[in-house]
Amino acid sequence: MFYADIKMTRNAYYIMNSVLATNDGGCLLGGSKYDYENTNELERDIYILKLNNQGLLTSTEENNSNLMHEAIVFPNPGTTKFNIRVAAQYPESTVELYNINGELILKNEIIGKSAEIETSFLKTGTYIYKIYNKSGLFETGKWIKN
Repeated sequence: MFYADIKMTRNAYYIMNSVLATNDGGCLLGGSKYDYENTNELERDIYILKLNNQGLLTSTEENNSNLMHEAIVFPNPGTTKFNIRVAAQYPESTVELYNINGELILKNEIIGKSAEIETSFLKTGTYIYKIYNKSGLFETGKWIKN
C-alpha cells in the first residue's frame, strides 16, 4: 500500500494512498483532497494524478476545466431515489428532471449542499437532469433508473 501525506500550503491538503503502474512507464496516484480554504466541512474530493516515466505530472487534457463539476448526482444508475451534492458556494439551487422526450418530470429546490430526490414513481429509463441557480451554477447530465 502506497501512502503519502502531502500538505499543499497554497490551497489544499492532499492524501495520496494508492499507486498503479501504467504501460508508458509512469503511474497513476489516487487519493483525496481537502480544500481547507473554501469549506469548514470535513469532506474530501477524490484526486487522481498522472506521472510520466520521469516522475513529472502530466495531463491528457488541454483544458482540465471540462472535468470539473460543481454538482454531482448519485447513485447512477439508481432505483427509488438519487442524491445530489452541490458545491458549498451554491447553498440554494434547483434540480429539474426531464424524460427522454424533453418533458419536465420533476422540479425540486436544493437547500444547502445536498438533497435526496424521490424517484420511485418514475418508469425505468434514461432521464436528463439540470441543476442550476442564480449565482452561476449550471450542470446537466443523464440519470438512469433501473
